[in-house]
Amino acid sequence: MTSKGAVVIKKFPQSRNFARRKAFLTEIRNLARSTYRPQLVLDISESVELDPDAIELLLECVEQTERADGRVSVIAGSPQAAVILELTRLTSVLDLYSSVSEAVNSGTLHRYKAQDVVQPLAV
Repeated sequence: MTSKGAVVIKKFPQSRNFARRKAFLTEIRNLARSTYRPQLVLDISESVELDPDAIELLLECVEQTERADGRVSVIAGSPQAAVILELTRLTSVLDLYSSVSEAVNSGTLHRYKAQDVVQPLAV
């Protein structure tokens, strides 16, 4: 069964552990397969630096979500993370916010009816 327009808030894995990142990507793929037009909010506010593997993982999340006609937003709590996202031009394919409340109150996540599900998932 496919749900429509679910808003999912996930903490981005800080670990450079390949297995953890692979498991995270599997969760995103499953979300994209089971949801039509998912709204994925990735919280990278605790990530001090974004290495090339993290950038690649972000791009893969964007690709998987866009295949389901969804949208990705990123919570970049630190100015350093925001600068890296801008320098890598990731801001052209995702929405950038400084906090979860800013993302939710921005209006871009409220394109669907009130019965749509908000599913904050554990790390």
